[in-house]
Amino acid sequence: MTVKPLSRGKKSGPSRKVAPPGTKVSLGLRVTADTKARIDDAAYRSGRSQSEEATWRIERSFDHEDLLLDTLRLAFGEFGLVVLLLAYRMQTAVPEILDVSKEPDDIVKLYGSECLVPGSYAANCLLARKLSENGVRFVQLYHQGWDQHGNLPNEMKGQAKDVDQPSAALITDLKQRGLLDETLVVWGGEFGRTPMQENREGKTAPFKGRDHHTDAFCMWMAGGGIKGGTTYGETDEIGYTVVEGKLEAFDIQATILNQLGFDHEKFTYEFQGRPFRLTDVKGKVIQEILA
Repeated sequence: MTVKPLSRGKKSGPSRKVAPPGTKVSLGLRVTADTKARIDDAAYRSGRSQSEEATWRIERSFDHEDLLLDTLRLAFGEFGLVVLLLAYRMQTAVPEILDVSKEPDDIVKLYGSECLVPGSYAANCLLARKLSENGVRFVQLYHQGWDQHGNLPNEMKGQAKDVDQPSAALITDLKQRGLLDETLVVWGGEFGRTPMQENREGKTAPFKGRDHHTDAFCMWMAGGGIKGGTTYGETDEIGYTVVEGKLEAFDIQATILNQLGFDHEKFTYEFQGRPFRLTDVKGKVIQEILA
């Protein structure tokens, strides 16, 4: 990768002597010895801590581009300057994005009152919308607790209640904001459950549950060029095995990559002397579900 140095139309001066490894201010980043000395001196005279002084200098210099670039370039170098400015923009933007307390009542009603509870699936769905509309390109949500080897009737009700309304709300919210067409929503897991009750060691199970099942299960997609209202594939009458439209994980991956603008057969990386694909030597785009 080639990084083009920042320039203000002047040739860079002689290189400055960098302090030995480990020279730091309270920001936790390596700086040159002369910059540290100036920050230490300014902090002493102002009565601020080193961290407060460094932060004050950076924030104050945002109104003066030359001062800002000189201060940060001296301390962190060209590439460090780029990284630091990106981190600063993220740190100043993220707290506001993650604040759901100002969401209007209609949005809270849409996702359900649980969306105001930090860490809940509903709250995460709301945050997924907020992150997406603010330019975050990939958001992954987790909802655990689906491994019902026992107590399935009670636990499944709670699991379904957790995800049903918020998942639908996320799609609705993205759509009403004009974001669904450019956002691919994928909802699924790693395997399904057997259609019959689990019965280990030939004994009548003292609990009601279902075992892991990889031969047949379902997932859904929305937005991102997926054809709404489409069902693809079919199982037998008890949901044990696929009888039509059988797919592999590679097909799902190929389809997701296609919707993101990648040809999965050309999207490769070199390893052990040959090009490898994320879909290995398999995978086909599921054309039937594309809009």
